[in-house]
Amino acid sequence: MPEVHFRNVDLEVTSRARLDRLVEAFPDRAYLLSQWQKQGVHHAAFEMDDRAADPEELVRVFCDLVESLPDDARQVWDACSDRVADIGIHSGDVGNYYASKLQPATLARLAELGIGVAVSVYPLFNDE
Repeated sequence: MPEVHFRNVDLEVTSRARLDRLVEAFPDRAYLLSQWQKQGVHHAAFEMDDRAADPEELVRVFCDLVESLPDDARQVWDACSDRVADIGIHSGDVGNYYASKLQPATLARLAELGIGVAVSVYPLFNDE
């Protein structure tokens, strides 16, 4: 029986411009989960290869990566119409709840980089 727990943080971006340069600029540990284009809108989603005990650590790593982008990739980032750090939680069937918080300094960094925050709760499946 799985416990309620933190899974990972995905960084998702959306733009009318191609995202190839941004994808190329992220290091291998921020691997590309998906990249697609539909009706002139480009999407990409990244996940850290690192495992962390809570979202705060991975959100800070993503902020570090964005802040260190080369100028041409940073221009692609700045042109994005949507940027989201999606915190994934597994619902589980053991334990009362899962709680975690992002520190004010981390929230300020997210805001400065134009990154919103989402929380996705993944359901418990019979085969888990």
